[in-house]
Amino acid sequence: MIPSRRELNVDLAKHKLGEKSLSVGVKSYLDVLVQMKRLHTDWKKRVMTECLSKIKPFQGINNHRILSFNSQQRPLSFPYYYRSGFDPDKRSSVMKKSSIDDVWKAKSRCKPLLKCWESAVELSGYNHFPSRGTIDWSSKNMMLVAVEQEILIFKDSWETKCVSAVVNVEAENIGTQKIQCVKWNHAADRFVMYSESLKLCCYDIASGKVIWKKNCSCSRCSIRCIVWSKTDRQVFTGCSNGRLCIFTINGSYIEKEESVIVHEGSVLDMAISPDDQYIATTGTDKNINIYQLKGIVPFLEIGYYDPSEALAWHPWEKGVLCIGGGIGDGSLSLWDIPKQKSLDYRRVNFLSRVKHLAWNKLSGELVVVWYYWEGTTRSTTIPVLASWNRIVDGIIIQKNTDSLSFNHRIANVVWNPHHTRLGIQTGDRLYLYNFFGDSSSEWEDTDKNKIRPAGQRSIFDLNSIR
Repeated sequence: MIPSRRELNVDLAKHKLGEKSLSVGVKSYLDVLVQMKRLHTDWKKRVMTECLSKIKPFQGINNHRILSFNSQQRPLSFPYYYRSGFDPDKRSSVMKKSSIDDVWKAKSRCKPLLKCWESAVELSGYNHFPSRGTIDWSSKNMMLVAVEQEILIFKDSWETKCVSAVVNVEAENIGTQKIQCVKWNHAADRFVMYSESLKLCCYDIASGKVIWKKNCSCSRCSIRCIVWSKTDRQVFTGCSNGRLCIFTINGSYIEKEESVIVHEGSVLDMAISPDDQYIATTGTDKNINIYQLKGIVPFLEIGYYDPSEALAWHPWEKGVLCIGGGIGDGSLSLWDIPKQKSLDYRRVNFLSRVKHLAWNKLSGELVVVWYYWEGTTRSTTIPVLASWNRIVDGIIIQKNTDSLSFNHRIANVVWNPHHTRLGIQTGDRLYLYNFFGDSSSEWEDTDKNKIRPAGQRSIFDLNSIR
């Protein structure tokens, strides 16, 4: 019964047998701040372990059966030589397939790539902090930025860094107020903007003029959110009175107008699923409401303890919605909307709220903007999640740094049309990040047919919410 020691590393076996086994139980909390602090050291340790396992003296470090009873077992393969000065940054691939704890499809990076912003676009002219939705990136690589009463249009902004055009609608109107939200259509030939004095306007790029104007169905309100349907036939708006308005477009005219009350209070965020099947809204009444897009039929209502401000649909998996928790909550939950089922839920162990959520359509990674409090000081952290338990990258917000004046407040987060660049808007700048570094081509053939592991049970499965 004594195993063969002919191919046994005795010292390594003693270490492995004597080390304490770590619990692999599921954590109920996501250690965001701790993982962000160790972000640039953990991946180096992992790469070093992989490299050491290829060297002859360290073979078997990952072998679960170091004391093998098979005397004919061949030793682990190893290279005939080891290249000194191995640089993990120059590895051929920086991708890693999803691990067993994943609850959504993702092809994540093996090392952090968001070391610093690539370029910054100056956005001077703001008298107040910009509103949510005052920036949008079109499918033709043009960017809209609303600055007070003007619309700035950028083309290839990370190269030219200058405004290509300025749209000043009804500049002679003394009562003109600042534009609060803008949105490109999917064809990128028109965009919709809103201000309390200009109403809801549709601007045509080719003709260079407003082709229609419309008010919300409410007698007095302020539009907070604008989204287009995938076919560009409908425009959806959510207002401060909790009303969802649907404008059906026929050419340069509004063919039909409908409206429905979706919240008791203001609409905070709104998102249409990629397949145009559902629309999700969240409001100050602490509810997230899901409607079938055709006919605006109520489909699901989810109750929260605090108003949620962030919604995002997974770009690959049909009907999968991520919801960010509100002030003091800061949790993340994942839902299978067609099945009306909670896939998973994860809390965080610090006082926070989720301000923005953004999926990357190439890698399936989730960018989360968290506001959190350290005593009376509010700070911001922006991690990139490959799963609930694994932060693979992140944007580090430096405090009191003049060259990166975030002021701990993020107004908007946008993607370029190919999802290779990430834009983060602050009070007076738009910081552009090369999301994949120099490895963008490695994500172009993302495997979208990979089977998603079953999600863990969440508190929503144990406690029904409406």
